[in-house]
Amino acid sequence: MLKSLQKIQLGIKKYFNLDNIVDTSVDIALVVFDVLSSPILIVMRVIRWFLNEFVLVHVKKFIKFTVRLFIKTE
Repeated sequence: MLKSLQKIQLGIKKYFNLDNIVDTSVDIALVVFDVLSSPILIVMRVIRWFLNEFVLVHVKKFIKFTVRLFIKTE
């Protein structure tokens, strides 16, 4: 049991050295920066916000209106 635990710790130390941590953090930062700064993604975020704020509100109002209309007719 003790030897297997030592092997695991040695493997963790082997893969989690400073060089690998810096490389991974730089890669993650580059991906995040690319995603946040891409113009098409900014446009898509604005379109999604518009759809959530305005179109869905109006669709919900229309559905509620039609349901109330059918309930009143009965």
